[in-house]
Amino acid sequence: MRWFTQVTTHDSNKVGIYGAMLKRMMFCIMAVLVSRLVAAIEWDSRERSLVAPVGAAEQKVSFGFTNTGDKPLSITEIIPSCGCTIPVECHKSYAPGERGEVGASVNLDGDQSIRDITLKVYTNGRKENPEILKLSIVIPVDPSRKVRTNDEPVLVQPSFVYWIAGSEPRAQIISLRIKETPPKASITSLTVDNDNYRVELRRPEQNDPLLYQVVITPMDTRRKGEATIVVTTDYLPAGLAPGCLPRSYRLTAAVK
Repeated sequence: MRWFTQVTTHDSNKVGIYGAMLKRMMFCIMAVLVSRLVAAIEWDSRERSLVAPVGAAEQKVSFGFTNTGDKPLSITEIIPSCGCTIPVECHKSYAPGERGEVGASVNLDGDQSIRDITLKVYTNGRKENPEILKLSIVIPVDPSRKVRTNDEPVLVQPSFVYWIAGSEPRAQIISLRIKETPPKASITSLTVDNDNYRVELRRPEQNDPLLYQVVITPMDTRRKGEATIVVTTDYLPAGLAPGCLPRSYRLTAAVK
């Protein structure tokens, strides 16, 4: 009987020890699983390129996403790269698997160019490192808009041209008209900073000694990117300090 009692007591101690170890292991496993529950965001696309309607005062855009994490996702803050962009405040909580959108409204008033904007999106899943969204908007020239010439010796129209990626690489023209009033300017050089674009300075067929054309042709419209064309003149505005450079004009060409 004594032997039976001793064996039973010994076995009971072993069971108690194993039970305590098992509880500790379960606790550690649960702690690891809980720590891995995170809010994660997957974007439909992090970059968008679009062409605004002619004459539009604003452009609205949205970026779709899905919460692919294991816990609710919250958009805590959206910071645009320029003051022309107003983000849509979004503090809603998105359950795992739920879809949502980050929106913004871009003010286009008074501009005829290419607008590149970055949005920093902060979430509860990435409090320190924001998600980066990129937006590029081509703002077409509005023919009804009056161009202010001021005292510029050369009137440029338009200041940019663009092609949609993959489209036919047709030549586009930017007109340069020299003012008749003295002192008249002369164009001295034409440069481009991107080898995917061919540029030429031409005279149009009509007999107009004050009109020039910058003919721009992309070599490959599958290559996205911008080019800056610098048109340099010999015009020096009155009152400039010695050593100042003559007036130049920057034109933009882009494949979007």
